[in-house]
Amino acid sequence: METMENLIEKWNVPIRVNEVGINVFDRTRAMQMLLERDGDGCKFPGCEHEFSDVSGSPWYPTLDHRKPQSKCKDDPDWPWQRVWGLDNLDRMHRICNQRKGDTEYNEDGSLTLIEVTRSVKLVRPDICASCYAGRLLMKGDECEDCGQNIPQPSTWPAYLMMDPRECSHDRHAHCKFCVPGFAERIEPLHI
Repeated sequence: METMENLIEKWNVPIRVNEVGINVFDRTRAMQMLLERDGDGCKFPGCEHEFSDVSGSPWYPTLDHRKPQSKCKDDPDWPWQRVWGLDNLDRMHRICNQRKGDTEYNEDGSLTLIEVTRSVKLVRPDICASCYAGRLLMKGDECEDCGQNIPQPSTWPAYLMMDPRECSHDRHAHCKFCVPGFAERIEPLHI
């Protein structure tokens, strides 16, 4: 059985002792060691963008695991020392690392990324300034500008909203407190 120290040395894990005296992963040292090993370039295939010094930038350098942590956690051949060892780490832009996700490299060093297609949302209709898309209409009214004739929203129309002091909070009436749930709604049988 190998000791933790032997595994740390075997997998070349950059470690430092923190304020409490515990060995922790040294990210700064790892980034420096990877810079010396690989040079100042992103390891994402095809990326030629330079790294940024601004920490919130998508081009800020991050550590990427060649074999993702998510695929190592249940594998006994991948202890944490090997997962965080320099042989499993690369410098990569934040945006490239997010794009790679937990994808593993192919035999030839390329990546087969799954492209996510997003559905196109429907375009929202323009809101009429006169009736505010039916929210200012009373029962039986019709907007002269847009032709809307149904008060909105249909479940809690504004023309039926009552003063909170006069509201019975049952299903036949509503106020600004019972709609969001601030006042308890009373069932008609319990009135």
